[in-house]
Amino acid sequence: MGPDPDIHRVRGAGDADVAYNSTNNEYLVVVRGDDVSWGKFEVYGQRIDAATGLEIGTNDFPISDLGPDGDVDFDASDPAVAYNSQENSYLVVWKGDDVINGENEVYGQRLNAVTGAEIGINDFRISDVGPEGDPDFDAVLPTVAYNSTNNEFLIVW
Repeated sequence: MGPDPDIHRVRGAGDADVAYNSTNNEYLVVVRGDDVSWGKFEVYGQRIDAATGLEIGTNDFPISDLGPDGDVDFDASDPAVAYNSQENSYLVVWKGDDVINGENEVYGQRLNAVTGAEIGINDFRISDVGPEGDPDFDAVLPTVAYNSTNNEFLIVW
């Protein structure tokens, strides 16, 4: 994360999660990071070849883009990812404040497993906790699982 080398050593990645893609024999690793603007955290992804451990595709590609560009009051964190074997796609979910600073809801993004490209609505909102705009009510620590029998995801927070 950040420029190479980052002489200030203030940028980083954390809150990692990983899903295995059995069709392509690869992993998708998702992290919270501040790659573009210091202190502006978003969710990033990296595809990894399971046989070699080498990176595939775009390096540290952005998945979330909450709030105005560069505005540190709107962040994404706690990403989780699951793989859909029937559609060869991923669903990434995370906690974020996209509309009102401090009001955290759960958001998601589907990704094409072959290219890593986004599918469907950008950063779609999943949760609706408490009155709209009230930062005293939060959806936190989301996780996601895929059910291949019903071809559906379960998301909890």
